[in-house]
Amino acid sequence: MSLFGDLASGISQALGAGIGSLGGPLGTMIGREIGGVIGDFVAGAADQFLGLANDAAQDSDLPEAAKFVLNTAYDIGFN
Repeated sequence: MSLFGDLASGISQALGAGIGSLGGPLGTMIGREIGGVIGDFVAGAADQFLGLANDAAQDSDLPEAAKFVLNTAYDIGFN
C-alpha cells in the first residue's frame, strides 16, 4: 500500500477503535476493522483521483520542471 494509504488506514483504524472502545473490547475490534475498511476506501479514491490529475498534468503544456515536481510528489505519496 502507498504512504498515503497507510496513513489513511491507520488514522481510520485509530478513530474506529477509539469510538468502538465505548462498547468494550469487542467494540474496539469491530471499530478497528470498520475504520480500516473506510481508510482503504478513502485511500483508493484519493489514489484514483490524484492519479488522473497527475496524468492530466503530465499531458498539459506545463513547464517540464513543474511536471517533474508533480510526478515526484505523486510517486512518493502513492507508489
